[in-house]
Amino acid sequence: MKLSARFRGLPVSAGTAAGVLAIVGDSVDETVDQGLAASATPEEVAAAFAAVAAERSALAGRLRAADRGDQADIIEIGALIAADPALSAQAVAAVRGGADAVAAVRETAERHAVAMERLQNPALAERAADIRQVAVAVIDRLGTRSGDSPRSGTFADSAAGAAAGGFILVRREVSAADLIELADADAAGLVGAVSVVGGASSHAAIIARGLGLPMIVGVDPEVLALPPGQAAVLDADSGELVVGTQPIADAQLVPGAQAASDARVASDAHMTMGSQVPVDAQVAADAQTTAGARLAPGAQLAAGAQVTAGAQAASGAQGVLDAQMVAGDDSLPAGPVRTADGREVIVLCNVASAIETRRGLAAGAAGVGLLRTEIPYVQAADWPTRAQHLAQLGPILALLAGRTATVRLLDFSGDKIPSFLATGAAAGAGAATWSRAAAGTGAATRTDAAAGPGAGAGAEGSTGAGLAALLGHPSALADQVRAVLEAGREARLGVLIPMVSSLGEVSRVREVLAETAAELGVAAPSLGIMVELESTAVNAAAFAPAVDFFSIGTNDLTGDVLGLGRRDQAAGPGLAAHPRVLALVKRVAAAGKDAGITVSVCGDSAADARVLPLLVGAGVEAVSVPAARVGTVRSWVSKLNAAECAELTGRALRASSAPEVWDLVPAL
Repeated sequence: MKLSARFRGLPVSAGTAAGVLAIVGDSVDETVDQGLAASATPEEVAAAFAAVAAERSALAGRLRAADRGDQADIIEIGALIAADPALSAQAVAAVRGGADAVAAVRETAERHAVAMERLQNPALAERAADIRQVAVAVIDRLGTRSGDSPRSGTFADSAAGAAAGGFILVRREVSAADLIELADADAAGLVGAVSVVGGASSHAAIIARGLGLPMIVGVDPEVLALPPGQAAVLDADSGELVVGTQPIADAQLVPGAQAASDARVASDAHMTMGSQVPVDAQVAADAQTTAGARLAPGAQLAAGAQVTAGAQAASGAQGVLDAQMVAGDDSLPAGPVRTADGREVIVLCNVASAIETRRGLAAGAAGVGLLRTEIPYVQAADWPTRAQHLAQLGPILALLAGRTATVRLLDFSGDKIPSFLATGAAAGAGAATWSRAAAGTGAATRTDAAAGPGAGAGAEGSTGAGLAALLGHPSALADQVRAVLEAGREARLGVLIPMVSSLGEVSRVREVLAETAAELGVAAPSLGIMVELESTAVNAAAFAPAVDFFSIGTNDLTGDVLGLGRRDQAAGPGLAAHPRVLALVKRVAAAGKDAGITVSVCGDSAADARVLPLLVGAGVEAVSVPAARVGTVRSWVSKLNAAECAELTGRALRASSAPEVWDLVPAL
């Protein structure tokens, strides 16, 4: 075994951390008695499934009570899988037929997992990991046969016990439950995670991003054979785990970990924070960046080595986040940010949870520019009710009294189509109880949009997914609007319509807003639209008189203009610098200025150092960025000169490609 080694992986949650390796079981904790597990009776197998379901349901309940609903929703998926009789009954039947319990549970779970992996929707295909993780938990339970969860006496101890200080968790498959339980453990010092398998849209990756915990996946299985307790540095910006025998204090971080030496942002390290939805894929070879990875979401010193978000005392997930420093200029006063030549740029944050909201506000965000409401319901079996909306929105909007709170209506499109709107069902017996394949990509909406602002599918008789489905349902829009108005009484409320393609869609939503506001006796909130389709951007001047603000979604707008999907390997926030996209941003900003309405950008490009100066130069007045990036973006804005940015944007519009534009943008 080498004394030092480097392992590459796919970054799924950015940041850099230093700690010692805590390598926990290849598939099942070593402390589990495999012989005892294998000899379990059919009744004990059934009881183990029930116990795992109960444990995860209880954990979800605790998370929800702590205003961590996004994490609770993820954990509940595991509870539903464990409680699915189609899964447990098959394993029990196999044991009755003479199979040993461990083999029965593993083989049954594997059949269901393989069926999920064959689905065309990548996000749902990755739920195969959840099935396998439930199987591991059931076998853990069978191998202990005690009244306590096996994790309470084995998993957390074996991980947290690896070091008195911070540790980097290494597993064949890190689960969401692993991260939440270790983050909540009083004695734990979890600073990062490395998984041999997994993907950017896995639940573990989503949780890691929500916790600000550096994580990489797809690492060589050889990492599992390393001796535990070795000092290591995890650079989840560049996607590398550096393992060596030198003390952490002497560890040299790779270039991606340098906090501010280069402000250029590596596109392959970007993510959508708190959205709890898939990360933009790596940029293709023709879109590679110069040296210097993205600034990490937080920064602090540990044992003499600079580490970022994730290297902190873990006394519970909330404590972890509260303790984090947000990268940027801490000397900036709270409130509006001005460029060096005096132009005000409003910096807001994108959120889907109370935790992200607290973090963004603590970093100086003026409010929330994009509250994603669909995230908890991507796995739902039906439209969310008013009560469910209230439970989700209440804890978030309560933090925004007197502040901007822009709530986006349900955006069930693209890779966020729940089972009740999907046309294809998941293969495999029993899978329909907790997941279905999401079919469709929103292409129909784009076709409608191509006809211009007066076209588009009307509210009557609409089918499928996306905005058309929301407007076509008899009560879904009214239920959500009522919940938004009730929960947001104290905030400066705005409602945002996603994927707008026609003026008729705007009129329908404004009508429901006015009716509901009158019924509640409150003022109707401002109404804005997401500019995400090329045709909508082209026709911005026609939309402007009908709305109160524009919010440009550069992720989808870039994809629409350049013909890229969110999972396309050539996609990334930096591509918003492409002259064709930038020209549309400037067009929308001009239309907004002429109409006297605010124009903001809520896509990830606003947190990209190669794009932000161009957006300011194009006339964008506000940006909404991931909560973990607020401090950095505020710092960047304060260093910009708006007049110089305008001149820079003019030169960029004469370029021919995004990489050519990037070369024009000076480092911040």
